[in-house]
Amino acid sequence: MNYKKIVNDQLKQIIGKLQNKSSIINEIKEAYSLECKFFIVIKIEKGNTPALYLDKDIIKFFSSIEAELDVDLYTNPYDDFCE
Repeated sequence: MNYKKIVNDQLKQIIGKLQNKSSIINEIKEAYSLECKFFIVIKIEKGNTPALYLDKDIIKFFSSIEAELDVDLYTNPYDDFCE
């Protein structure tokens, strides 16, 4: 599996559905005093870690809705070290 762009590719799928709705998101935020926050949870398995890469389109979208980004990393034990 290519771990280099997996986070970026998954975010693109989510943001692809929201990107044309940034003005609506901002209207709702203002009307109800809300904030936007995206959570990325990465589980590290056997030392295989995806790169945390965000392309310009993702960054622009986050900025357009003034979204925060929260990244959590969880590491599962490596089998090699448990023996």
